[in-house]
Amino acid sequence: MTPSRITFLTGVIIFILAVVEMTTDLYVPVLPHLMTLFNTQASSVQLTISLHLLGLGLGQPIVGCLADSLGYRKALFIGLALFFVASLGCAVSQTIETLILFRLIQGFGACAVPVVGLAVIKELYHEESQQIKILSIMSMVIAMSPALGPIFGGYLFVLFGPRACFYGISMIIAAAMPVLFPLMRSLAAPAKTQKTNSKEMVKDYLRLFASFPFLSYSLANALLIAGIWIFIVKASFLFIQTYQVPSTHYGYYQAYVVSTFILGSFITHRLTNFWSQQRILIGGLIINCIGSASLVGVSTYLSPSPVLFTALLGIYSFGMSLFRPCALNLAMDFFPKQKGASSSVIGMLEMVLGSLAIYFLKESEPSLIQLAFPIALMSFISCLTLGAANLVPPDLRSSFLRLKRTFRPK
Repeated sequence: MTPSRITFLTGVIIFILAVVEMTTDLYVPVLPHLMTLFNTQASSVQLTISLHLLGLGLGQPIVGCLADSLGYRKALFIGLALFFVASLGCAVSQTIETLILFRLIQGFGACAVPVVGLAVIKELYHEESQQIKILSIMSMVIAMSPALGPIFGGYLFVLFGPRACFYGISMIIAAAMPVLFPLMRSLAAPAKTQKTNSKEMVKDYLRLFASFPFLSYSLANALLIAGIWIFIVKASFLFIQTYQVPSTHYGYYQAYVVSTFILGSFITHRLTNFWSQQRILIGGLIINCIGSASLVGVSTYLSPSPVLFTALLGIYSFGMSLFRPCALNLAMDFFPKQKGASSSVIGMLEMVLGSLAIYFLKESEPSLIQLAFPIALMSFISCLTLGAANLVPPDLRSSFLRLKRTFRPK
C-alpha cells in the first residue's frame, strides 16, 4: 500500500471513529429533556448511556476474535452495519425501554470501529515513534467529537427535536461505508488465516488476562476514561437542572474539557521526538493526579461554580491525554501478534468500567462534591493499578506466568 493510500485510510478510519464516538455526546444535552419526552426518571435515562457503554465493552472481545480470524474488513463491515440499523431504531423509538434496547445494540455495533481501527494502525505503522504519533493524532481528532457533539446536539434538539441526532449519525455512516471498504481491500490478511475456534479464542484472552503488565496499563487507562464518563453523564443533569445552564450552552463546558485533551495530545505528538513513552506516561499521570486533588479540595472547602469546576477538570483531562497513547501502545506491544484481541480487551475495559461507574452513581446526590470524589477515586486507583505488576507477590506472579506459558501457542 502506498504512503498516500495509508494516510488516506488512516484519515477515514479516524473520521468514522470520531462519528461513532459522537453518538453519545451528541445527545448529552438532551438527556434531561428525555425524562419529559418518555415520561420517565433520570435513572432510566442514564441507562441509555451506561448500557450503550456496556454493549461497547462486551462486544469488543468478540470483534477482536473476528478481526483476527475473518480479517479487519469483514469484522468492521459487520459492526458498522449493526450500528447503522440500531441508530435508525433509536431514532424511531417510542418508549424509553425501546431506546435503551437499541442503544445497547448500537454499542455492540460501534465497538468494531475502535477495535479494528487500533489494530489497523498497529498494522500500517511499524516504528514506535510513528505509532505514538498516529495514536496521539487519533486521540486528538476523536476528542473533537465530545467537544463538538454536545454543541451540535444542543442546537439540533432546539431546531429539530431529540431524534435528529440519530438520523444524522445514520446518514453519515451510510455515506462513509462505500469510501472505507474499498480502501481496506489491500490490507494484509490477519496473522491467523485459519478459522478461530472457541478454544483458541478462550486461550487468546486467557493469555491477555494472565499478563500483569498488559492489564496494568490497560486498567489504568480505563479508569481514567471512566472518570471522564462520570463527568459527561452526571454534569449534564447537574449543570442544566441545578445551575440552570441552557442546553445550547452546556456543550461549551464539555468542549473546554476536550480542548485540554486535544492540547495534550498535540504536545504528546511533539514530545515523542525528545522523551521516551514511559517518561511521558508518568508525567501525564502526575498531572492527572494534581487535577483530581484540586477538584476534591476546591469542591470540599469552597463553593465552586460550574466554570471553576470544569476548569479544574481540564487539568485531569490534560494529564490523561499524555498518558493514554503511551499506555495503549505499551499494552499492545506485549502481544504484537494478537492486535485484534489485545485491542478489544483494552476497549472492553474502558467501556465496561465506564458503564459500571455511571450505573453505581445513577442515584447519587446531584452536587459538585459528589461529582468530584468519584473522578478523583478513578485517578487514585489508576496510580495503584499501574504499579500492580511490581507490587504483586513473586509467588502469585509466577503462578500467573505458569498459566501464561500453559496457553502459549506452540
